Amino acid sequence: MTGRNDLCPCGSGKKYKKCHGALEGEGEQIQLLYDFDANLLREIGDWAVGRFGQRWRELAAEYLTEETLQFDVPLFMYVVPIDGKSSAEWFADEQGPKLDPRKRAFLNANTRAWLSVWDVTRVEPGRGVEVADLLTRETRRVREVAASQTLTPRDTILARIIDIEGTSIFAGVHRQPLLPRGAMDVVDELRKVKQLVGDVPTDRLRELKTARLMVAIWEREAADLVERARRGPTPHNTDGDDLLYTADSYRFAPADRDAIDQALGQFPIVERERPGEAIRFTFVRADNPLDTEGTVIGSAFIGTDRLRLESNSVRRADELRERVEAAVGKLLEGHEREHLDPMAGAGGQTEPGPAIAGQAPTSPEEIREQKELFYSNWADSPIPALGERTPRQAMKSEKYRQRLEVMLREVEKIEARRPASERFDVSTLYDALGLERSKA
Repeated sequence: MTGRNDLCPCGSGKKYKKCHGALEGEGEQIQLLYDFDANLLREIGDWAVGRFGQRWRELAAEYLTEETLQFDVPLFMYVVPIDGKSSAEWFADEQGPKLDPRKRAFLNANTRAWLSVWDVTRVEPGRGVEVADLLTRETRRVREVAASQTLTPRDTILARIIDIEGTSIFAGVHRQPLLPRGAMDVVDELRKVKQLVGDVPTDRLRELKTARLMVAIWEREAADLVERARRGPTPHNTDGDDLLYTADSYRFAPADRDAIDQALGQFPIVERERPGEAIRFTFVRADNPLDTEGTVIGSAFIGTDRLRLESNSVRRADELRERVEAAVGKLLEGHEREHLDPMAGAGGQTEPGPAIAGQAPTSPEEIREQKELFYSNWADSPIPALGERTPRQAMKSEKYRQRLEVMLREVEKIEARRPASERFDVSTLYDALGLERSKA
C-alpha cells in the first residue's frame, strides 16, 4: 500500500498525498455532495407523501418510470407542480425558518438548474467532465468520477447540473447519450416547436412543457440510435446507391495538361478551383428530381501528370468515368480503380473506418495511414449528409456549415475512442477548412 509521503505510483515524481492521494480525498468530498443531494430528494419525497397522500402518488406514477428514476426524480421534484408549486417548493415553504441552511442552499441550487442538451468537450479521467450547453452556450466543469470513466469527448447528454459549494455536479442525467447528429436533431426540433432563436434563456428550459418535450424528443432519438445499431448501417447517397467512395486514376503527358483542363471545363460543373498546383473540377448532374440544385456526381483532380476522379458510389464513378474518357480518353493511360469504404470495420456502428478494398490494414500504422488517405481529399469530396456538397462548399452556407460542424464533432468522438496509435488528428480537417475548433 502506498504511503501518503511515498512517491506516487503514477510516475509523476510527486508525493502520493500531493498527486493521486489528493484526488482521492477530493473525490470523497464530491461524493458527499451527491449523497447529500440524493438524501434531500428522498426527504422531500417522504414529506410530500405525508403532505399530499394519494394525489402525489398518482402524479408520481404518471411521471416516473422504474427504468429512469435517477433521471426523472430530480425533474419531478423540482419542476412538476402539484397545487401550483413543485414538491420542493412546498417543502421549502412549509419548513420555513427551521429548514437547515445547507438544505436550503441545495434546494435553491436545484431550483436554478435547467434541463438541456450538453456537449462533452473534455474528459478528466477520475475527476469529471467539461460540458457546453448547445441551447444556452453555458459551460460547466462537472465533478463526477463515474461520468469521467464512461463518457468520451463529443458524447452529448441530456442533463440537469447544479452549482453548489464552489463546484458543479449532475442532478439527473438521461441514461442514453447521443451522437452529435442525433443531439443536433433534438436541438433543431425543440427550437422549431418552441420557437426558440439564438441563445435560449434558462427560464424557458425550466418550463415543464419545454422539459417534457425535450425528454420526449430525446427518447425517440435514443430509441432510433439503438435500433440503427441493432440493424447495422445501410448508408446510401441521394440516388439510392450504396455508399462506396470510388477513385479512378490515370496518367497523362504533362504537355497535355492544358488540353485536359480545357476539355473538362466544357462539362456542367459546380466550380473550378486551383488548390495549390492541382486543378479541381466538381461535376453536377441536374436531372435528379430529389435535388432541385443538381446532384454532385464527383470531382476531378488534375495534377502535373495524373488525373484522379472521385465519386461516392460505383454507379456515379462509372458515369463520371464514361464522360471523362469520351472527352479526353485518347490523352489518358494506365487506368486504376480503388475503393474507400467509409463503413469498413465499423462493427455495426456509424463510424468511418476507411480501408482500400481487399487490403484490410493489420497494424496501427497502416490503419492510421489509411485514415490519412481517406481524409486527404475529404474537404473536396461530395457528402450526402451535406446535400452532396463538399465540406469546402458547405462552409459557404449557414445551414450546411452547421451540419458540417456537427459532423466534425462526430469524427472527434469516434477518434477519441480509438487507441492513440490508430487515432487520426481531426484538427487537420479543421485546418483544411479554415474552421475554428469550437467547444460548443
